[in-house]
Formats: sequence, structure tokens, C-alpha cells
Amino acid sequence: MDATTLIDVFELARRNQTRNGSTRLSHFARLIEGLPKQLDVEVEWELTGRAAGAGQLFLSVQARTTLILECQRCLGPLEWRVQVADVVQLVEFESELDSDNDVDPDQLERILGSHTFDVLSFVEDEIILAVPYVPRHEVCPSGQGPVVSNDPPEFESARPSPFAVLSKLKKD
Repeated sequence: MDATTLIDVFELARRNQTRNGSTRLSHFARLIEGLPKQLDVEVEWELTGRAAGAGQLFLSVQARTTLILECQRCLGPLEWRVQVADVVQLVEFESELDSDNDVDPDQLERILGSHTFDVLSFVEDEIILAVPYVPRHEVCPSGQGPVVSNDPPEFESARPSPFAVLSKLKKD
């Protein structure tokens, strides 16, 4: 692990500092595991700490890269641009992670900070969360596998609709 990717995240936030960098996509093993062969691209990232009243500390993360995913419609390659922009609240103790989250669902996500915070693991987690569960092209390229319509199927029923029967009763 590169020493420059381990930081005191509490100090970063208290001093309102920023760290940024660029890391090869191949470094993010958990992210690319199970994905098609990836391009030789960089992940650009930036972390900005911020201190607020009452000793609250926040961490803003931004990350950009391009992944190759498999379209779930045509099963062909899909180039997906990932752009992460998130803010989390830093806490010092695990007991602080879940307190008040049940009361206010709009509250920022809390993460456990550290004096040896692994920047790249955090960036990797944020990118993983930004990858769609079912990736697909807006319009699949022609000639690549089945094309699935987004239109709902039309069903023909031999039986009359129960609502049609109700409307007859209402007229009587």
C-alpha cells in the first residue's frame, strides 16, 4: 500500500484540506473482479475534508473513470462513465455509525474515520456503489444479440374484465 494513500482523515477534515490523485483502474481489484476486460484508464479522485459546528467532520468524495460492463439486453460490451460525487459524515467510534439514522433517513451516511484512512479503498467503495446493478445500452447496437422492448406486453384475455361487469351493474 502506497503511504500517500493512507491519511489521517480527521486531520484532513479539521483543516479543510483536499487530497487528489489519479490511480490506474487495474489497482482496484474488487471493482474490476467479474467485469469484462477493462481499458487501461485512470481513476481520477478527490477528497475534501470539512469541519462544521459541534465538532462534526465531513468528507466529500469525487471520482471519475470509465468501465467496460456487459449490457444485460444484448450481452455486448458497454462503456460506462462513472462519476461519483458524495458527502459522508466522519465518526470516531462504531457506536456512532447507526445512531439517529433510524430517526432521519435524509441524514448523511456516516463512516468510521481513521488516523490511517485508506483513501483508495474508500474511493473504490464509492465507485462500486455507483455501478448499475443491471447495466444496459439506451439503444443496443444493431446485430448484437436480442433486442428487448421496453413496452409492456399486451395480453389478450378471453374473459371479460371484472371492471366491465361492475360498470354494467352501475348502469342498471
